[in-house]
Amino acid sequence: MVAPFSSRVLSRPVFALAASVFLFVASIACLRAASPEETPEPYRSMPARLQARAGEFPLVPVATGDEPLVVTTITLNKSPERFDTGHAFDAVRFRAPERGGLDLVWAFTAPATWRHWYILPVEGETKRGFENWINGDRAYVGFDGAQDNPVTLQTLAAAYFEPGREYLLWFCQTTHTPEPATLKLTLRFALARPADEPWERESVEKALKLETAPTATQAAYFASRGARVLLDAELFHPKDASSQMEHFLFTRRQTEFLKGGFFITVETACPPCHGAPLLADIVRRHGEPDCVLTAAQQNLDRTAEANDSPSYDRHHYDHFIFETDPADADKRVRRVSSQYFNANSARPADGARDTWTEVTLTGIEFRLFFREGREVGRYRHWGEPGAKLVSGAIPEGEYRRAYVSGEPMEKLVHDGAGGWAYESYHRSGPAYRRCGYKDGRLDGALTDFFEDGRERVSAGYAEGRIHGRLRVWEADGRLVRDQVFERGELVGPGGVGGAPGGVTD
Repeated sequence: MVAPFSSRVLSRPVFALAASVFLFVASIACLRAASPEETPEPYRSMPARLQARAGEFPLVPVATGDEPLVVTTITLNKSPERFDTGHAFDAVRFRAPERGGLDLVWAFTAPATWRHWYILPVEGETKRGFENWINGDRAYVGFDGAQDNPVTLQTLAAAYFEPGREYLLWFCQTTHTPEPATLKLTLRFALARPADEPWERESVEKALKLETAPTATQAAYFASRGARVLLDAELFHPKDASSQMEHFLFTRRQTEFLKGGFFITVETACPPCHGAPLLADIVRRHGEPDCVLTAAQQNLDRTAEANDSPSYDRHHYDHFIFETDPADADKRVRRVSSQYFNANSARPADGARDTWTEVTLTGIEFRLFFREGREVGRYRHWGEPGAKLVSGAIPEGEYRRAYVSGEPMEKLVHDGAGGWAYESYHRSGPAYRRCGYKDGRLDGALTDFFEDGRERVSAGYAEGRIHGRLRVWEADGRLVRDQVFERGELVGPGGVGGAPGGVTD
């Protein structure tokens, strides 16, 4: 068997990273107000009302030594503390150990509607507690969950606790519904870490003795069609599925997002352990790939001297890639690899017929156009000076995309000869941007609008570069930037502000 290889790639996605791994619990700001009068309901009276009922909340076990993992299951919402605001609170109770110098390390999963939480002493005043958390990046043994509602990992320093005292972990539903909710959690007090060695994902997992769930569970967790292909015993050996899932989880954890939208990722690939299935058999049993990238398309931005040029066509099923040799008429899978990004973003949204999608894969970005639900062409570097139609021919007509909630989001109208008119919309309906493209490059006037219809940005473009006068206004009507550009270069008059930002599609 040929040894697997790993590659580390620096690239830039077309989207901005939505959120940091570490986040503050937004609702907790209410509990840190300068005085009770400044704290709105329900958070003003909630602590006392929960403390008065503390004995009603279940006491959950806490590990303090080398005990094995114990995951406790609690049903929330049997008798919650309800407020006129529509909020409902429920809680569990635990006791701090008599021994000091131990940090709380815990993990839980709960329905998304109950994922507002904090800590409260059973007696005494509320004090500052949790400040951040880490989202689990996989399924763990003993926990439910899915990628869009992961296990939460969290710690709290030993200084918060008084030995032997009891504490509440409360959970809030901001708009109460009567359905029972399942909470799963595990708590452990572990030796406090020094300030220069903060808790991280791996150290929390180790302290809690969390175990990565089996491959079939991971396939369900990520709703991965690619993993189901690997688990198909008619196509692959069981070792293929387990090793590729291990590689994928490693890739997810090693992918780093940097400033400016850049990321560093690791990609691992290896041949199947047991034979080489036909791609046709994969398609017959599991459907067409989400996206196919030919070796030629992967090499578009590489120099002729590059010695690492891809030589295989890559058939993407979400996070997993089945690679075939373009010279092989039978198209047997020669290699399997995995990646952080999910190629199902290349598929049109349900019900979308004349539309486009943006696909970001390792080191490669494309815009795919669809007519009647079938791909008709794809562009590389859409909107940029190097934009290029790399496959197909895009018919004239309208192409639209909608918000998840159904409202119109953006529209492109193609004249059939490379000219495009673009318009995007605020969720409330008014235009957000109008601009034009020529052969995939920004070209002509670009105007952004406030929701009330006033101009926010006015600029010109030529062949993908800002060209002509750029003006930017604040919401109060102040002109904050007035500059002139010549094919991307600032030439005058200087105006106000610095270089432009956020004005390209």
